[in-house]
Amino acid sequence: MSRVLDLCRTCVLQSMLMLILVSLIVGVPLAGGAAHASQQVDPIELSLGKGTGSRQTEDVVIEYRFSVSAGTLTVSGKVGFTAQVSDTFNTVDYFNLRIVLFDRAGKRLDMMELLTKTDFSSRSGALNFGKVLALPQGASAFTFAYAGQAHSASTGDAIPFSKSFHYTPPRSLTLPK
Repeated sequence: MSRVLDLCRTCVLQSMLMLILVSLIVGVPLAGGAAHASQQVDPIELSLGKGTGSRQTEDVVIEYRFSVSAGTLTVSGKVGFTAQVSDTFNTVDYFNLRIVLFDRAGKRLDMMELLTKTDFSSRSGALNFGKVLALPQGASAFTFAYAGQAHSASTGDAIPFSKSFHYTPPRSLTLPK
């Protein structure tokens, strides 16, 4: 009977190890919580009138400048990839950067494109962006959203692999008072 129990324990352990290995390979989180929770950033208040800053997630670094004038928002800057992306994945299949605008209550008003680029090297340096946007009525803060996919080249018999990465803020945020 103890031999049967030992075999059962061995099978359970092997199954658990296989589950962990598969989860790590496909990127499924093992613990609860939202994916990319560490990437959430505080909104930038438009009441400042103008400003500069930077935001970093596990995938990208965004350096930005903005100014508000007569119902328009001028925003510009550059976005680069962190070592987690550029050291592993040499080609970016696509990348899209958007600005997300919120009202005073923290409700999402609009999302607008700032930059879209396809098929380029993740190691080619920062990507520049700049736009003049009409502000929706009631806009009081903004943050950034992005989506992209990168892949590594195959060498010899190695199978190429890819990574999709993204961050979109929730539909409502708590804004500072």
